[in-house]
Amino acid sequence: MLRSLPFAYPTFSDPDAETIRATVLLSAQEVRLQQLEQQITAYADEQPHAEWLNEYLDLGLSLACHAGERCLNALQTSWIRRLYHTLREAALNTRASSHWRALCLDYLYQPYFVLQQLYKTNPASHSQLCSLTHEFRTIDRCCHR
Repeated sequence: MLRSLPFAYPTFSDPDAETIRATVLLSAQEVRLQQLEQQITAYADEQPHAEWLNEYLDLGLSLACHAGERCLNALQTSWIRRLYHTLREAALNTRASSHWRALCLDYLYQPYFVLQQLYKTNPASHSQLCSLTHEFRTIDRCCHR
């Protein structure tokens, strides 16, 4: 015979359950983003995988948008800088094929333009904007010789 237990199991109201679902989703996105970063920066074969880069940018931009919606501007910028640095590293990796490096450089434009916009909206980021622009132009000239 089953007896009723002297305590009740916790129940979640819809907002609590939604918060938990959102947290789990963000965590899974962060794990997948990290996996893609490792693949992108370590890849040295000939065949380019644009699908990795597309998924990587989609995930990173989604995380950045989520931070922006919560008015976490520093976190939003951090996500975009992470995308930029990973793609920059892959584009400059001399062990990777020239096709892969060129593809990573092409994809580097997207986080570059987003960072440019974020820095333009914040007057205190003027020096960061100048530095980013100089670095990007140098990489672009170097890789397109």
